[in-house]
Amino acid sequence: MKFLSLLLGLVIFVAVLYQSVFTPAVSTQPQRQKVPEVSAALQTLKQAQELKQKLNDQANKMNYDDQLRQR
Repeated sequence: MKFLSLLLGLVIFVAVLYQSVFTPAVSTQPQRQKVPEVSAALQTLKQAQELKQKLNDQANKMNYDDQLRQR
């Protein structure tokens, strides 16, 4: 009888160990939530970068046109 209880304990131990190793752990990190202020700031930053690129392109084109005129 003692043998059966030891065997049952061993089976339960192996089952718990197997479950803890082979099942994915629940993530402890909270899910990211969108903060409206941050989203708005990122959108503004993106628009500013696009505007800067357009202005740089226009300035480069103007400089190129000036160089062509001087030749």
